[in-house]
Amino acid sequence: MNKSILTDRECSAPAAQSDWLAAEPKSLPDPVLCSRYISRPVNTRWQLVLSSVRGGYPLPSDCRDRWIDQGLAYLNALLACSTDADREAVALTMPAVETAVQVHRSADKLVRGGLEARLLTSQSLQDVSAACDLTLEAVEMYHMLFFDVRDKLQASCYIINHAMDGKYDNMTEKDVDVILKKAAFLRGPLFLDIVLRYYKTKLKVPRLLDGVTRDQLEKLHELLSTRMVIFTWVLPNEKIHRATLLHRLLKELKALIEHWPVAQTAAEAAAGMMAPMAVELGPQWTLWRQLVKAASTGRGLKADKGGFLVT
Repeated sequence: MNKSILTDRECSAPAAQSDWLAAEPKSLPDPVLCSRYISRPVNTRWQLVLSSVRGGYPLPSDCRDRWIDQGLAYLNALLACSTDADREAVALTMPAVETAVQVHRSADKLVRGGLEARLLTSQSLQDVSAACDLTLEAVEMYHMLFFDVRDKLQASCYIINHAMDGKYDNMTEKDVDVILKKAAFLRGPLFLDIVLRYYKTKLKVPRLLDGVTRDQLEKLHELLSTRMVIFTWVLPNEKIHRATLLHRLLKELKALIEHWPVAQTAAEAAAGMMAPMAVELGPQWTLWRQLVKAASTGRGLKADKGGFLVT
């Protein structure tokens, strides 16, 4: 085990060494953390836990509550572990804290970002736990230790400044967790479900229209619409034309869907019921598909006097 357990993200290596804390400065916690200051960090309780363990002193009573006490008990028990078996025993004894810590330190941005995003919506904690496949106790623990936002959801400035990792207006395509949180905070759980589906689904534009059902086209429209919204959030001004092109292509796809038979089944599509229409639209679909690829990747695409060139 190493000092990573005492960092903000890393908290659960399997063994303990008595000299870990020797080099840690013995400093009192930031007064802001112990106050009722409205702009305290979302992870104030966890910071207090780490501060107490690092400094080797008890927290003042007015800095403590049952959530902090459970965090202290967990981390001190973890530091006392010398074997993997000890570590497993701690996890079994305090499953809610264990799960919360594991989610917090997860490298999977969909896992941590998905939970934090749902906590930014009006969903009940019971609904959040069901959607994230976690126990209610683990969700409550995560919220109180790492992402205490539920009583501040009407304070937009606080959420933007403290819950979005400082990237609300400065995110990139790699900031999936921040994108999820922004989607949830701005548009609620239904849109969050759509964005999560976008990240969990491989977007593939059919090479040919022959055999494609209306349902498949509608799902493609949803995925591309989500990509367009994300582009408006993450692309710099000099690349925003990619989102503009996607917007135009989505209009064309919507028009195609409106003329595509509602009742067409997969079996009918496979049997070529729409073959004449698919053949007629083949050249346009090929070009449309190329433009989608260019807009999505930015490669070979240039804005030109209100239009676009694909090179």
